[in-house]
Amino acid sequence: MIDLQKKDSVYILTMDAGENRWNTTFVREFSKALDEVEKDDGPGALVTCAKDPKFFSNGLDLDWVKTPANHPEGGDREVFGEEFMFLMGRMITLPIPSICAINGHAFGAGFMLSLSHDVRIMREDRGFVCANEVQLGMKIPRPELALFRHKIPANSFFETVQLSKRWTGPAALQAGIVQSIESIEELKEKVTSFSNSTKRIPNLTDYMVLLAIAFGTVGLSHLGAEYISEFLTSNFEAVADKSSGLSSFASKFFWMISIATFIGIGLSFTKAKNFEGVGASKIGSIFIYILVATIGMKMDLGSILDEPKLILIGLIWMSIHAVLLIFVAKLIRAPYFFLAVGSQANVGGAASAPVVATAFHPSLATVGVLLAVFGYVVGTYGAMICTWLMEYTSNL
Repeated sequence: MIDLQKKDSVYILTMDAGENRWNTTFVREFSKALDEVEKDDGPGALVTCAKDPKFFSNGLDLDWVKTPANHPEGGDREVFGEEFMFLMGRMITLPIPSICAINGHAFGAGFMLSLSHDVRIMREDRGFVCANEVQLGMKIPRPELALFRHKIPANSFFETVQLSKRWTGPAALQAGIVQSIESIEELKEKVTSFSNSTKRIPNLTDYMVLLAIAFGTVGLSHLGAEYISEFLTSNFEAVADKSSGLSSFASKFFWMISIATFIGIGLSFTKAKNFEGVGASKIGSIFIYILVATIGMKMDLGSILDEPKLILIGLIWMSIHAVLLIFVAKLIRAPYFFLAVGSQANVGGAASAPVVATAFHPSLATVGVLLAVFGYVVGTYGAMICTWLMEYTSNL
């Protein structure tokens, strides 16, 4: 169904299931292949293609979607949407360059898979790419629509989504949907050559520049946090008042994390993003673990026995937190990533939320930081409400 081979530093993932239609079983087999790719810490790239010369991927397994009971080999229908979208997210945030060799028709979910790659190279003499959901009377999911908006130029977006236009290789190249077209004989060689050109072995200069960016960002964050915190507390009484809901903005740690995050996001739009190829995320993860270990070293375990009632309150508090979080996640069908990271962002804050985020994918550490910073703001008011409720119940 999915064949994964490694040639030098380039992984070649070949879909080998006929038309390569998507169901839960196919999603999970594809995910297993990505697990192998992500385990490799060295430089590399991923090339995705299909064995069938006519079909790259012909979209959803419609027979299975309509009557899953008659096609048990397709897997659990109820979890397909969540697992498929999570897989597409993994492709988009893959920490190595990804190249899609569209050697045949790519419709619906197959088209979405191709767009989740960094680069698309299409066969020039055969095959179409098409978002055919409208033709089938189906609603395009919001994540897929967002991907189309991001990857397809505005002048081609309407024709792709509303008119379900079938783009040939030359037309897709002119529309900006693919980056190159080749004959079928040259297609795999072209993408393999491109992959080899993007791989990079880090040297001393790379590490020195990475550390300079890291420590420079930390220094600027500390300096900015100092000035912003002092300015706000000196000029705004509501911020200086510790009982105020705006007191979070007086925290130097809050501003340090915020500034560092904004600098990191800003650098991701510059050439600095290329340092991901030499292991920037892995080095960042090391410093996150050092931060968590430093915080843990300040803990006094002996103090737990002084107030055992607080342990009970904490258990009740965490139980309510877990039940409420799971209920809301089920209600909105949120991926487990947001369930875990959202929980840690509320409980552990910016120190530990990125650690949980990186367990799903190294490039999601920033998401953990942003959720944690947002949790600081919302959590202040939540803590005040909890305090008032506890004070009220203590007087009953």
